[in-house]
Amino acid sequence: MLYSNKKLQKTPRYEEYQTLQDKYYKLSLTKEQGQQSFLKYNIILRNQSTKEILDINYNFDKYYKKYTKSIEQKIYTIEAISKEKNLVPVFITLTLPTQYQPFKSIKYKDKRLYTDLNYEFEFSNIEESIKQGYDYLSHIYRTFYKRVKNNVSDLLYVKVVEAHKTFIPHFHILFYVKKEEIKIIRKNFDKITYEFNLSQTDLELVNINELHEKKNSNIKTGVNRASKYIMKYITKSLNNG
Repeated sequence: MLYSNKKLQKTPRYEEYQTLQDKYYKLSLTKEQGQQSFLKYNIILRNQSTKEILDINYNFDKYYKKYTKSIEQKIYTIEAISKEKNLVPVFITLTLPTQYQPFKSIKYKDKRLYTDLNYEFEFSNIEESIKQGYDYLSHIYRTFYKRVKNNVSDLLYVKVVEAHKTFIPHFHILFYVKKEEIKIIRKNFDKITYEFNLSQTDLELVNINELHEKKNSNIKTGVNRASKYIMKYITKSLNNG
């Protein structure tokens, strides 16, 4: 549920958001129950030695932990390879322009408070914005990735798609490149930010303190371990999903 004021809660768009929230919850629940039912009635495992039929019950928590661990291992492997190659991490966040955002919000008491409709919203409904927004971000990411890849000598990456509380998507990307080639990422990052009119877009130099630039508030440093940083967004997305 959105942390929002009473004024916003009385609007048709907010009601639409609540309907969408219920729809996605029921869809998620239906899929989980379908998986459990399929395993229960369609798959039989038999111990060939004892002829005992093994019970298979779909356990979401168990699957979630296994899936998360698998992703974590892949990310740590990428991190290990990057260390062998002397690559450094750069963290990117791509957020859609304002016309994709259904509501306005402010930071209030360490939370995000949704206060009003966004009158620059260009879509007939929120679900349309979600679908088109994902396609648009994917296009931006592909453009950005190709430009970076074609101009650096070595590149490793992890990409995470995360939804805002409003379900509007944004992308987190962790690139590993040679230290001297960070400027190539920065140059292309600035170009796509301008070219696609992106909002709240961040480039973060992870644990590279000497590259700190006070002139640009969107560039931060000092995150201890890049793999743990990207895992935070992965587990957050899974928990919200």
